[in-house]
Amino acid sequence: MLEPFAVLDSLKPTHNERFDVVIIGAGPAGMSAAVCCARADLKTLIIERALPGGGVSSAFKVHNVLGFPGGIVGQELGKRMESHILDYNLAYTNASVDAIENKHGLEKKVVTELGECYYTRYIIIATGLEPKLLNTDLDRKSTRLNSSHQIISYAVFCLKK
Repeated sequence: MLEPFAVLDSLKPTHNERFDVVIIGAGPAGMSAAVCCARADLKTLIIERALPGGGVSSAFKVHNVLGFPGGIVGQELGKRMESHILDYNLAYTNASVDAIENKHGLEKKVVTELGECYYTRYIIIATGLEPKLLNTDLDRKSTRLNSSHQIISYAVFCLKK
């Protein structure tokens, strides 16, 4: 199985490269869109600021993915998604989008935090959701440290009948 980013670095686009479609976000929606665009022979770039698979890659176990009735570990799902997109002619870069210029024009300019620029006619924004901080007693049961060693707490509930 592939390590995250093992092969994706070879898919990195060149500065000022032009694409038919730029997809911001490499979660399930972004990667699905990328596969559809590539199958339609559209020159496609995926820009993701975190791991391939998006937020699902950091989930312990995901139970609502078709084909995995017993669930699948999030990191494994992210690796499988990464492996799947390697079958297509796509470009991929790991960065945050800083700006989208000329939003209403025919050709848009996507600028990353690193100053890389990409041009495209179409943009798909598939950035997913950010976990919400809660102010409840449940926060103390679901906390972790972020990269700045600040405590962040999230709660996700899936109710069963």
